Amino acid sequence: MRIMPELRKSFGGSGRSITLEQLEDRIVLDGAVADAQDVQDAGTDTGTVDSLGWVYVDNGWWQEDNGSGWWWDQSSGWFWNQNTGWWVQNSGGFAYWYHGLHQYWAQETSTGNWFWWDDISDQTWEPAFAWFADQVNSQWMWAYNDSTGSSYYADELNYFYQDHTDGQWYWHDDVNENGWELAFTWFVDDYGVMVYNDWHSSEYIWGNNFHYTQQHTSSYVNEAPIVMVPGAQTVNENTSLHIPAIYVYDVDSITDEIQITLSVSHGTLSLASTTGLYFLTGDGTQDAQMVFLGSWTELNAVLHDVTYSPGLNYHGSDTLSIVVNDLGCAGSGGAQSTSQTVFINVLDV
Repeated sequence: MRIMPELRKSFGGSGRSITLEQLEDRIVLDGAVADAQDVQDAGTDTGTVDSLGWVYVDNGWWQEDNGSGWWWDQSSGWFWNQNTGWWVQNSGGFAYWYHGLHQYWAQETSTGNWFWWDDISDQTWEPAFAWFADQVNSQWMWAYNDSTGSSYYADELNYFYQDHTDGQWYWHDDVNENGWELAFTWFVDDYGVMVYNDWHSSEYIWGNNFHYTQQHTSSYVNEAPIVMVPGAQTVNENTSLHIPAIYVYDVDSITDEIQITLSVSHGTLSLASTTGLYFLTGDGTQDAQMVFLGSWTELNAVLHDVTYSPGLNYHGSDTLSIVVNDLGCAGSGGAQSTSQTVFINVLDV
């Protein structure tokens, strides 16, 4: 029998009286017991003489013979229910409930207040089902222990939850998603981006070794989008060039539309697909300049397949210009934009 830590409390009260007597070749508990909570059933079994229905089995163990599943260990004072797996004991003014790892609870009889034994981090009794102040990661936060996990809240940017079953942490993303995400471990989000949420920042890795870190404290300020482009390109005169993948990312936009402007000076540009795009200039086919709107996931899908065609018989240098404008979709500071260029050398053949 595992010995559990108990909450300590001054307690005074009368002792309880239990009498054992021999009836019908078995030992039973007499009905005169001061504390009815310890015997669970104060009723009389029909047709029997043992009014409490407890039968001595072996080695200090008693069983309630009405099918309830309750057993009682005489030496420790713990009750065990074989149907639910719960252990129960009344001691020192508390009712203790135990159901294995991370599931050890105590309820104070006089106040009804609950406590949880924190065997995950602090190894101590903590209030349960009520908010209380606790120090987490060298920061004071409000904590709340429920039947499945612990919540930690400092403000809307610092709100975490730890699952008691597997120890997994979660962070409430009030910066971008307004929902719960995994914390302190890498995961892939709904947009194919690898994400790592720490206490005060989030890291994002996506595409062609794209890496970005966002501080949670910057959530109220609109951050500029990011563009990644390939290096200089070379193509023969009168020959089309497939531009390697162009990546755009805006941590603030999520599903909101942002604006892309593509332009060249000595040729045209074409997109293999225009799905989900709304064009302000051009139509995505043989345009010297095109301006279109879409979510950043839609934009990246089409920017993976951009074709440059130099003007007829043109040779020399050209430049693909990419301008990304987030249209001020989130945070203060208004619209933010970023631009990049790809140098193109058209060879004379």
